[in-house]
Amino acid sequence: MKDSLERLLIPELARVEPGAARRRLRRRAFFCALDNWGWLIYLLIFVIIYVVFEVVATECCSWLGVAYRRWVRAATRGLANGVGFLLALWVLRIRMRGSVRRQLIQRGLPTCLACGYNLTGNVSGVCPECGREIEQP
Repeated sequence: MKDSLERLLIPELARVEPGAARRRLRRRAFFCALDNWGWLIYLLIFVIIYVVFEVVATECCSWLGVAYRRWVRAATRGLANGVGFLLALWVLRIRMRGSVRRQLIQRGLPTCLACGYNLTGNVSGVCPECGREIEQP
């Protein structure tokens, strides 16, 4: 289950042998995604989503003529938390994948930074998957 979820979220990790090297790579990618004010991005996502859902719920209740009751507030907050969590997880995934791609290049495994395509044996200087020009080391 863990391996299939990992393959789904960060498929580039499959290029590294399972074990300590893969764990280090995953851990470093996670902390790289959180540095440079990354944690603030996730917090802001939660706050913005929460405020937007709260405003929309109160406006919809007043527009429909329904009292803004406790169950409406609970449903709104639950939905806002769920959407905020999924959006923050999506941003974290994007940042982690970029970090893993840069680390693979540092390890000598040619990888396209844009799409993550394995560029081993590529001599054209262009990624065949996305068409981005590859910087030769």
